[in-house]
Amino acid sequence: MSIRPRWHQDGYPFEVSLVVSTHVTADVIGGAFDHVVVLHRGAVLWQGSTEAFVDLAPPTGGQGERGDVAFTRLLEGS
Repeated sequence: MSIRPRWHQDGYPFEVSLVVSTHVTADVIGGAFDHVVVLHRGAVLWQGSTEAFVDLAPPTGGQGERGDVAFTRLLEGS
């Protein structure tokens, strides 16, 4: 499946919002997304920028590892 942008008459693309559901934190860290929402038991547990999500973890390890730590910390605090 490919996503084709729609274009304004003046040649600029419309902004497109896309919702992606995943259980793999590495999916959100690669720069493709700018916002993270963590749902837990049907409720919004946390929401913010991708950078703020990663910053919930200590600055050690790689981005993917930090995403896992951030997610675990959020669940432990709920």
